[in-house]
Amino acid sequence: MLLGSPLAEVLSGLSLTSELEAALIEHAGLLGRIVSDVLAWEVGEHSQLCAGLGMLSVAEVYLEALAWATDICGALERTG
Repeated sequence: MLLGSPLAEVLSGLSLTSELEAALIEHAGLLGRIVSDVLAWEVGEHSQLCAGLGMLSVAEVYLEALAWATDICGALERTG
């Protein structure tokens, strides 16, 4: 079960680089700043964006990511 599990525990079962794990858990490095921006964007803290992307870029990329995730979830439902 993934829901309710600590992020570090979920990630330990995946083959991720240490850089990606640090970005997801500690928000370290450039990838971590992007993770922080996404989290800020999701709660409406647009003034907290720090990775150097403009508001329009963040909005576009966020919507593209949501569309991708929706497609993947739909594909998983069809195969599972």
